[in-house]
Amino acid sequence: MEWSVGQLLAWAGPYLEKYAITAPRLSAELMLAKVLNTTRLQLYLGYDRPLSLQELADFKALLVRRRQAEPVAYLLGSREFYGLNMEVGPGVLIPRPETEHLVEHALKILAEQKLNQPQVLDLCTGSGAIALAIGKNHPPAAVHASDISQEALQYARLNAKKLQVAIHLEQGDLWQPWAARGLFFDLITANPPYVSSLQWQGLSPEVKNYEPSQALLAEEDGLAVIKDIIIGARAFLRPMAGLLIELGAGQARAALKIAQNAGIYQNIYTVPDLAGHQRVLVAIRSDYG
Repeated sequence: MEWSVGQLLAWAGPYLEKYAITAPRLSAELMLAKVLNTTRLQLYLGYDRPLSLQELADFKALLVRRRQAEPVAYLLGSREFYGLNMEVGPGVLIPRPETEHLVEHALKILAEQKLNQPQVLDLCTGSGAIALAIGKNHPPAAVHASDISQEALQYARLNAKKLQVAIHLEQGDLWQPWAARGLFFDLITANPPYVSSLQWQGLSPEVKNYEPSQALLAEEDGLAVIKDIIIGARAFLRPMAGLLIELGAGQARAALKIAQNAGIYQNIYTVPDLAGHQRVLVAIRSDYG
């Protein structure tokens, strides 16, 4: 039987829906667009286009993987973030739209600082999404980034090269790569692990079965790494420098208290995402001590 684009999409959407796959129709469209090396819009403009046997086989292979709840971003090999096409795959966290709020506020702080070459550090960088978005949109910045995962850093290097953004990447746990370098930063950002063990149990199979738990899970109700960053940043922030950390839902009050108890931040607040969750902790270091 010969399949057209329209026929295949009409069948694939309900097929994925039977397996309780999130956004089944969209998943089918994105996968078929990848196989045909086209856009979703072009799919609809070529609804009657017949598929070759090889195209059908390639689509079926992706369909089987999606049926098992493998994330679409892994199947496509990329995810858009802050207008940038970020390459991702197994072993690296998929950038989320809510993290764009952190980038947006980081760029606002950099614009207010008006420094000739601000020194920026992005911890837990993963695919490099935050670091690269800052570097691309604020070229004067000297951007540094690190991650404990060598596998994730391979994607960060690949994305930096593809996007032609110069960033200095190091492998290591939080402050470890920077402790002996004598560097001080005007801005530090992080999207750290912040999922508690209880929350982990309720995550979708797409996340729990495929994305790296090391990039998601944290002890102390998800606050352990956030706490380490807030306290550790004291040794790396210049006076009036900013610290921005992405938070999980319901963590704002505890994170604000940790920052207040740290004793060196003079302006501490949170930034909400579009869903109303206080998504980003902002702490500005005082200009003394």
